[in-house]
Amino acid sequence: MTAPDQPPTAETVLPPTLEAILASAWLTLCGNSEPPPGLISHLAGAVGAHLRHEIDRTRAEASTAAHHEANGARAALDRLRRAVREQLAGAVGEEQLDVDLANSMLEHFGLPQLQRMWHVRMGLVFQVEVSACAEEDAFDAAAHTLRGALEGCGFPIDWGARCDDEATAGDLDPDGR
Repeated sequence: MTAPDQPPTAETVLPPTLEAILASAWLTLCGNSEPPPGLISHLAGAVGAHLRHEIDRTRAEASTAAHHEANGARAALDRLRRAVREQLAGAVGEEQLDVDLANSMLEHFGLPQLQRMWHVRMGLVFQVEVSACAEEDAFDAAAHTLRGALEGCGFPIDWGARCDDEATAGDLDPDGR
């Protein structure tokens, strides 16, 4: 309630109800005659339902449009990312750009780096149990056993780089000669 000396504000003046608007329209169109009983309430309910439906439909359309716009933006960004990666890969392939620099740029952009072929030399330790009379014979027998096991593995093995690390003598071989 506002004080008599203060003008009404937006907080104190409520908009008319839909029923009040329809009743006013009836009086304007039909003069002083009273509408049939329940007509104004029925019309208010029907108009209110229609307005709620239109509001829901408009919100759904706006949401769908926003979703399509977001998908379009994502698709454009994906195309840009692919194009950047392809351009950098092409520049590396034509030797116009160093692969490490291209990978640094791709990493900075959050994109997968370019892969390259590597030639790797690594040493592995194998522990093989063999029967031999002396330590050197044990190393040779172990190398022979490993050659047989790794033959045809699909990659070259440099047997000349063999490093004889340790051979520990154990019990007598009951099947040995």
